[in-house]
Amino acid sequence: YRMAQDGNRIKDHSLATLSHELRTPLTAILGWSRMLTLGGLDRETMQTAYGTIERAARNQAALIDDLLDLSKVVTGKLTLRSEPVDLSAIVEGALETVGLAARSKGLLLHTTAQADRTIVTGDATRLKQIAWNLLSNAIKFSNAGGRVFVDVERRNGSAQIIVRDEGRGI
Repeated sequence: YRMAQDGNRIKDHSLATLSHELRTPLTAILGWSRMLTLGGLDRETMQTAYGTIERAARNQAALIDDLLDLSKVVTGKLTLRSEPVDLSAIVEGALETVGLAARSKGLLLHTTAQADRTIVTGDATRLKQIAWNLLSNAIKFSNAGGRVFVDVERRNGSAQIIVRDEGRGI
């Protein structure tokens, strides 16, 4: 009986997490689509909108694939890919995805430009999810007009994504 309860708890947690993760790219898609519909955007902003919508849609498709593989999550058989990933590019993409949400709240996103790429070994899809979740939560819990800071730092042969905000916290 206890194992069944644990399995249901894991399933519920996984569904809640996926639900949250599905909203992040959807927010970018809907926000940029609305901006394109309203018009008046310059060519560069339109290109940013199209690129962000496409990336967010691809990432959402990957999340939906994960949802369909929920049985792998519940049974602990979900595999992580291990490949070279540019962590700086992951953060740049996440900033583009959540940028409109930040601007709509009057938040400033600060990041330190990376002179070199930060290549790590990991699962690009999972790392994107982590970056989105960290940034989405920072935006969600920050007061209008606040600031969110995100950086990629190298330390002792590893790398980390650091997100700080001025909000009330989760």
